[in-house]
Amino acid sequence: DGCMHTAQTNRLVRRRRTLGRKHTIVLEISQCQQSPKTTQGEPPMPFQKANPSQRRKESNEDLDKVLGAVQAGSAERKMDLLTAITYNVAKERFGTVPRRENKARPEKQDNRRERKIKQLRKEIKTLRKQFKLASAEGKEGIKELTASLREQLIRIRRAERFKQRRKKQEAARAQFIKDPYRFTKSLLGEARSGTLTSSKEEVEQFVEEAFSDSTRDDALEGNQGLTNIDLPTTSLSTDQARKIIFCSRSQRLWKLMRVIWSKGTIPTSWRRAEGQFRTISLLSVEGKIFFAVLAKRMSAYMTQNGYINTSIQNGSVEGFSGCLEHTGVLSQLIQEAKEKKGSLTVVWLDFANAYGSIPHNLIQVALDYYHIPHNIQGMITSYLRDIKLRFQSAKFTTKWQPVEKGIVTGCTISPILFIMGMNLIISAASTKSKGPKTTAGCQQPVIRAFMDDLTVITPTHVQARWVLAELDRMATWGNPIRCLGKWYDDSLSDKNSISNTGKQVEEWLKKKYKCWIYQHGLLPRLMWLLTVYEVLLSTVEEMERKFNKHLRRWLGIPPSFTSVGLYIRSGQLQLPLSSVVEEFKVAKCRLSLIYRDSRDQLTREAGVRTRSGRKWAASTAIDLAECSLRTKEIIGNPCTGRQGLGTAHFQQWSKSSPREKRIMILDEVRNLEEEGRRAKSIELVTQGVWTRWNLPKRTITWSELWRLEPFRISFLLRAVYDTLPTPVNLHRWGRREDPMCRLCGGKGTMAHILSGCKIALTQGRYRWRHDKVLAVLADILEKERGKRRPAKVRPLLSTIAFVKEGQRPIVHSQARQNLLQSAQGWEMEVDLGRRLHFPEAILSTTLRPDIIMWSLEGKRIILVELTVPWEEGCEEAAERKNGKYQQLVQDCRDKGIPSPICVESDDKGWTERPLEESSRS
Repeated sequence: DGCMHTAQTNRLVRRRRTLGRKHTIVLEISQCQQSPKTTQGEPPMPFQKANPSQRRKESNEDLDKVLGAVQAGSAERKMDLLTAITYNVAKERFGTVPRRENKARPEKQDNRRERKIKQLRKEIKTLRKQFKLASAEGKEGIKELTASLREQLIRIRRAERFKQRRKKQEAARAQFIKDPYRFTKSLLGEARSGTLTSSKEEVEQFVEEAFSDSTRDDALEGNQGLTNIDLPTTSLSTDQARKIIFCSRSQRLWKLMRVIWSKGTIPTSWRRAEGQFRTISLLSVEGKIFFAVLAKRMSAYMTQNGYINTSIQNGSVEGFSGCLEHTGVLSQLIQEAKEKKGSLTVVWLDFANAYGSIPHNLIQVALDYYHIPHNIQGMITSYLRDIKLRFQSAKFTTKWQPVEKGIVTGCTISPILFIMGMNLIISAASTKSKGPKTTAGCQQPVIRAFMDDLTVITPTHVQARWVLAELDRMATWGNPIRCLGKWYDDSLSDKNSISNTGKQVEEWLKKKYKCWIYQHGLLPRLMWLLTVYEVLLSTVEEMERKFNKHLRRWLGIPPSFTSVGLYIRSGQLQLPLSSVVEEFKVAKCRLSLIYRDSRDQLTREAGVRTRSGRKWAASTAIDLAECSLRTKEIIGNPCTGRQGLGTAHFQQWSKSSPREKRIMILDEVRNLEEEGRRAKSIELVTQGVWTRWNLPKRTITWSELWRLEPFRISFLLRAVYDTLPTPVNLHRWGRREDPMCRLCGGKGTMAHILSGCKIALTQGRYRWRHDKVLAVLADILEKERGKRRPAKVRPLLSTIAFVKEGQRPIVHSQARQNLLQSAQGWEMEVDLGRRLHFPEAILSTTLRPDIIMWSLEGKRIILVELTVPWEEGCEEAAERKNGKYQQLVQDCRDKGIPSPICVESDDKGWTERPLEESSRS
């Protein structure tokens, strides 16, 4: 009875604590209702510490109950309080991350060497003064003393300089390990952020002048440039809204948005934007979801009805590579005009602060012009009428400023509204002239636009003036920046740009980069330049030779090491590095496919050519890849090794989508490059010896590269490609007179030294290596043997677990079944240190496997035999060892004791597939 009473008391105490926490949450929420405020700038919460399967589920249930009990009022009021309530509940449940205080840095104090340097400089300065006043005899002594002090000063300065350099290297290494991508950006000259030093009053005055519009309420006058357009054939659909918002954990958000949709009134919290004096502001996530669905429907409405000409405007239009397509067509027109010595006028225009200065009444005119439904217009007008923003800095926060003109960049519906307004100006100017024709006979538009960046292309200067005059008139009626693009100069060629790219590569390589920075920092930056410019393949090959030189030095391998070993993906040892030549070819093929398969008909028919020299052509590579893919589809899916039918997925060319076909073509281009590397490795007599190995391949990952010591990486690479300083290699390199082994006098190849020297065998060197590997293997098996495992039971019949709509299936983790679970009471003997005796309770024999594991209770025995042959002799060694222990295995089976046997490794750590499979078992 006392125990029952104690348990009831504990339950009551826990119940009261839970009620107390919920009461605290309700009090905080009621305060938010009395005086709602934004939650921007609040300290973050450590959500990563929560258990995603249990604690978050409980938090969602508690939050749903609190919202149902506390929220009251209109839908707009509930939506405004949703963020504050969610934050307070999560804050009480998970806590907050404490903010770090900026501690003042202590003043730097001179170390021992720096104090000694200052003292020596004072003494030398004193001796210099005494030298002027000393006699002839005294000057000789002062000279000798000054020279000794200067030598001491130089020596101490050199030691201090080495110490400071070592500290900088350690600090750089720590920064790289902490955040490799950020460290790479700083090395490659990424633009750095600044600090706002203006006062609060100056910032507020600037913001007020930038976003105020005195003519906001004035209606725009009629414009003759706006021609009548056809009525829409496809209505504006919003069916997708419910499907997207219904994916939330509860229907509470959907119910609130349904009311807001029917009323057409936007909540106040959706019309407030926060920023750190940047163009991208922080807005309500619920509002972004709502307007994202609406923006997607409006974009489909504009494109399906032909109101947006994708040949002219590609900005924020889904499914178009606008930057690449515009650049490719423009490059083609310039090259054709240059070859024919014709006339071509190109004007690049960029409206000053177009995003921040587009009038709201122009957006209203565009909504009416394109027949947007009135309920949608009402919501957009309600949103733009009261939108406000403010900026935050480290010292102050500005007041809320109404946005009377311009759009907020972080808003999801702003891009389509901006395009609609700009389309009015562009459409009127496009009717004043015709664009140039390509050699293929395709008439190109006179204006190409990407948001507010315009390119006017006309055959003559007079036509360009007509278009500019109309653009000026339309811009007045409605009221070049460096980017991802391409540079043009007066030569109208890419020679200077290619030369600058090569110089930039050399400047990057001068710094102390590592292989990871090359792969993830330098190579992606370089690929854009190689894609847009007409770079010859020979130039790219020269760049790759420079990269290979530095990669060999960083990996600690000799200059004679073949480049195949750096980039091959089907070799015996594979590094996580990419070839610049391969990436260049893939990028050019991708660019050619973008032009050929563009959704824009004018771009497809423009005949844009991807030039890369006479040595290699992207169009030829694409044709070869497509021919190879069609041939593979005819052959079917061949089985490799012991794979069964249907084991591997086979993508058929005829049943693939356009996007899948593009991926298959690019993969096939990579396969053709890999075949070339494979063929080259077969031609190599010395460094291609690994092609005769029938062993599993080894892939080195970045984590393994960071974990291994540099000398181990270097030895592994040189051992596989036979570039170690063996007597034969030293003789080949001119470093030794004869190629013979110093122990036995045989030819000192790597195979001879590692597994073929008779003197090394008699001296026990191979036995020592064998025992070292065996000791590691025995230690792992001993740890596994000591673990407690449940007895292997017969599995029950599996039942079907039904999953309700909107819920996730429950995944039960299952432990891997292994041989040790088949019995209990395992014992182990290892042939190390003393002579191994086979268990007499099982069998009497003189054979001595390296490791024996047996269980008399379960009548099981496991035999392990380790050998370290040369890679080419692994199969022969396996057959020899299997033949040696075949009779022993059969005798054990005759006594009713099954005995699996695992055989062999090799001298560099590669293993045969039987050992790999047995180790997993």
